[in-house]
Amino acid sequence: MWWRMEKHKQVEALFIVLILCIITMKNGGSVKYDSLWGKKVDFMQKDCKYWLLKNERKIPALKELSVCVNIKRKISNLHWTAFTYLHPNKTRIELGMKGSGSDLYIIMFGRVWIKSSVVSLENWHSICMTWSKSKTEPKVYVNGSKVDLKAQFKETAPYPDYRSVAAGGTLTLAVAHNFSKGEMNIETGKELKGSLSLFRMWKRERNAKDISGLTCTDGDVLHWEEKIWDNVMQCKPVRDITQQCDWRYYEVKLVFIIFRKDGNKTSTQDAREVAHQWLTQVMEEVKLWEIYLPRVTVHALGG
Repeated sequence: MWWRMEKHKQVEALFIVLILCIITMKNGGSVKYDSLWGKKVDFMQKDCKYWLLKNERKIPALKELSVCVNIKRKISNLHWTAFTYLHPNKTRIELGMKGSGSDLYIIMFGRVWIKSSVVSLENWHSICMTWSKSKTEPKVYVNGSKVDLKAQFKETAPYPDYRSVAAGGTLTLAVAHNFSKGEMNIETGKELKGSLSLFRMWKRERNAKDISGLTCTDGDVLHWEEKIWDNVMQCKPVRDITQQCDWRYYEVKLVFIIFRKDGNKTSTQDAREVAHQWLTQVMEEVKLWEIYLPRVTVHALGG
């Protein structure tokens, strides 16, 4: 297979790729990478308040999206928060998932939709919201089933730029937040008193079949992985067998050649990044969304 790549770190490459073998990894659960699958964050732990998306992992502008998360409420508080994504101007909520008692609140572009009596105590709930710029409101699925939403205030107009989710905002899990004089503040009294798991984001609107039949699919904008979050040391994830997925792991071995126009050699690190970029691009183009690429390792022939 011949494949031309764009420039990546001054490397312009032409790939010759040969698939040598695909090996089922019998110890599928032992693949070592940064995934949090099979783990939860218990926000009832001492000194554990929230997770914050790291600055270097900014969310891009999105004209369609899907967000899924699993939550388990342990204490019935009047207001609670699953996640909040603030607009980069720090003055408004771009996306959010909150609640009041067992009622679920979905927030987008200044508007709020409610589903009553759907998030009970002491039970895991898988909640997904999907949206595209052609839609006037999001679709929401709870435990795989679509639910009907009711607008909190029908006369509320969306923000003028509601056709696209703004890039570069701030995202917190389990709390709402705001900014004052450039400093981030946590809104007390609106915390999630319970656990959260499998927070993922996609840059496409997933359909009902995707959500109900592919519950173990990881996101393509945000994976459920540890390295993208701050405050992990204060809120260490813990294992929860109810959040595991029966994934099958495969090891795919490829041989490829990188031709440099400038005649220079390519470092192993650059080769790994180019290979990862190429594999991700191929999987997107052939719509292999149910496949997650946990890691890529590169070795020189004979190495």
